[in-house]
Amino acid sequence: MKNYKIKYADRALEDLQYIIAEIAWDNPDRAITYKEELKKKIETLSSVPNLGRFDEKNKCFYLYKKPYLIYYDINEEAEQVDIVAVWHSRRQQIKLK
Repeated sequence: MKNYKIKYADRALEDLQYIIAEIAWDNPDRAITYKEELKKKIETLSSVPNLGRFDEKNKCFYLYKKPYLIYYDINEEAEQVDIVAVWHSRRQQIKLK
């Protein structure tokens, strides 16, 4: 079984920083545990990159980690998963690409 490399786009890193900062505002301890939960969920894509669903509108995959959607592309040739963005599931959807 292949292990794909996980690569984060700048936008995804900014999204993650914002999410953790927002959670920490109300509950610093929860921010730490949620960050680890998100990281673990994303790392599952290393061994099972097609775990998520395909979003026709944005032409990429997404994985749900309540209440966020983790958007990503799979680069089979490079054996890499590119994390594109992380959005709250209620956030108005805009085009990623």
